[in-house]
Amino acid sequence: RRGRGILEGCQSVEKEITDLSGTASGTLRIGAASSIVCGSMFMDIMKTFADSHKRIRYEITEDNTFQLLDSLKTHQIEVAFVRTPFKETGLEKIRLVSEPFCAVAAGKAYPDLCGQDGPVTIRQLAGYPLLEYRRWQNTLSSILEKEKLDPDFRCISDDARTVMSLAESGMGIGIVPESASKGRTGLIMREIRSEVLRSETCAVCCSGFYISEGARELMDMLRGFTASRDSLPGTART
Repeated sequence: RRGRGILEGCQSVEKEITDLSGTASGTLRIGAASSIVCGSMFMDIMKTFADSHKRIRYEITEDNTFQLLDSLKTHQIEVAFVRTPFKETGLEKIRLVSEPFCAVAAGKAYPDLCGQDGPVTIRQLAGYPLLEYRRWQNTLSSILEKEKLDPDFRCISDDARTVMSLAESGMGIGIVPESASKGRTGLIMREIRSEVLRSETCAVCCSGFYISEGARELMDMLRGFTASRDSLPGTART
């Protein structure tokens, strides 16, 4: 990984020279957490940007937040879409959206839960087999401990898409960020009522380091959306 980082650093210098010559097009390397990629916001952001930057090609790396931050530091990617919490030292951060978590389930497998409308509480979910996204395992365990509940964690996965696929199979109730669960027609979604169990999606790049013209313009576009208080593509502002 270190050798690759050195190589990527050399390529970054080459891109800087290209940008200064006024012929920048090239490839924009972006990272995104799996739970962000499977939501509509990321896809709509990419389309909005690509529509006005037709000379840029894209490479998208999908990984967990911590691996993506490592890739930023070694200049393997230039911009990352990640979820809180993470250490912000050395990063330029743009907060995109704050959202609740949701319980997702196959309606036929859990008709008592899926047949109702409105938010659901952690206490209500504790009696079901749960499918957990590892990134939030400690947070959820802490909430359950405070409630003095002993849940059945049927499966813990590193990928939000795996959680949702298992939920579709009827294996249990998936717990994922709201945006990750949208668009899955085979699942019923209910918001989890909790002030603690929330997630922020952020766009980050390395502070104080050169990034390509395309990366700068992507960050500027996102900053413009948030500064003007307009809704980001694919989501309502919260």
